[in-house]
Amino acid sequence: MKIMKEITDEFIKVSVEKCYKQIRETNEELDRLRDLCPHNEVKKEDYMWAPGHIVNNASICQICGKVISTEEGMYWQDYIIKEGDEYDN
Repeated sequence: MKIMKEITDEFIKVSVEKCYKQIRETNEELDRLRDLCPHNEVKKEDYMWAPGHIVNNASICQICGKVISTEEGMYWQDYIIKEGDEYDN
């Protein structure tokens, strides 16, 4: 006979809070490791920090992945919309 455990709202809420705590602790550990990194291997790359938010020539550490510095970013529209296009503002 198969026994099904009932999943309650409280169980989901506690589980979600536990996951957020793990994410927070992992991000804190990642920040700590990135602070320790000497950033000896830095490469210029395009970096997307959110969908449609592209930073050209960002300096990114190849060891820890930290974005060291950025230049002015471009949005996806900058790549596809040209002056005089139908959607040009």
